[in-house]
Amino acid sequence: MRRSGTRLPFLVLIPLALVGPLWAAEPVKDHALFMGATLHVGDTLASPELVGAEGTRVALLADGKVSFLPRDAVGVVRIAHELKLSSITAQIDNLETTAVKVAPTRDRFAGDRMQILMDSMIAQNEDVMDFATAREEAAVAGVAAAERSVSTPTFGLADAQRALEGAKAAYGKAAAANQQLRGSASSFTLGDLDKTAVEVVCDLSCPRETRDAYALLVTEYRINSLDKPQYKVHVEPLRGLGPKPQRVTMTQGGLPPGFVIGRLDLHVYANGQELASNLSAQRVDLTADQALQYLTLNYIASHPKETLPAVPQRIALPVGFEDRVPAALVAQSLYATVGPDGAVKSVAADTAGTAVSDAYVDAVVRKFRFNPALKEGKPRARARRISVDAARE
Repeated sequence: MRRSGTRLPFLVLIPLALVGPLWAAEPVKDHALFMGATLHVGDTLASPELVGAEGTRVALLADGKVSFLPRDAVGVVRIAHELKLSSITAQIDNLETTAVKVAPTRDRFAGDRMQILMDSMIAQNEDVMDFATAREEAAVAGVAAAERSVSTPTFGLADAQRALEGAKAAYGKAAAANQQLRGSASSFTLGDLDKTAVEVVCDLSCPRETRDAYALLVTEYRINSLDKPQYKVHVEPLRGLGPKPQRVTMTQGGLPPGFVIGRLDLHVYANGQELASNLSAQRVDLTADQALQYLTLNYIASHPKETLPAVPQRIALPVGFEDRVPAALVAQSLYATVGPDGAVKSVAADTAGTAVSDAYVDAVVRKFRFNPALKEGKPRARARRISVDAARE
């Protein structure tokens, strides 16, 4: 399931909670905000989303249901570029590109039929970050306005604002990485009249074991140096991706003889979501707390006119919590005041404001993060009843 707006995977909340310790002495920037790509099989962005690839078939997601389609039955596709958040960073090393001549059947992903229907793809690439950033800045402004309406504002947005500014500034770094790809393919010229494909070889790895992994290669090319760019895509199923580097060879066929290569983008997916990589465009590294702040801002931006109660984000309890706290207290209803930033401002045992009898439980609950209550899209400080048991389920 995904949210609207920047369409961040809902399940990203789980690795955020599990990876980010609640009481880390030095916050580690182990999450990444980056510009990712979502592939839709069809001629509109409302078409089913490609969410997996294995053997000779691909997995498609539509209306919350997964279906499968033979790879050679895929027709036209569209790509949506959007900000994504990942708790796993894939490493792409030893990347090499070569122009080769292959028979059409060697392109296992339908060759010429995979032409991307995107006449305005270049303009979209340039504009999408400004659009996404504008949404986040609107969210920041909304939270800041709500903050001013609270008698004792405590929410600092500096980290979130720095993340947004960093996303803009990181464009130069990402462009340099993409230039590396273009440079490695710079020998492709009109003199290579017998070449009809691009072969990309690299080593892929990530810090921990993943499942359902696959790679997406987007190739920009021109028929001649004066022609407008066109695009091809190739999807490569991967074995389970993990710490041990995996040598991967991808062949993007169906290109016209004598093609002029442009930009090549490589995206990596696993566990149902795209992973950030060392080559991700506009990547900004975040701590777990900054990532949660970003998710809160995205939640606010995704509900511009709705009135909603505060909703817990999934939280991992400290190790040994169940052994230290009586079961009755774990199941007891508590009353938390959630600020407009989603942070818990106070905890009480009842509506009268009685202090929680166990200081440790009080401290744990104060570390919880929520999506804040909204009134017509504006975040508000609200009290709500919770239990530790319910919050972690």
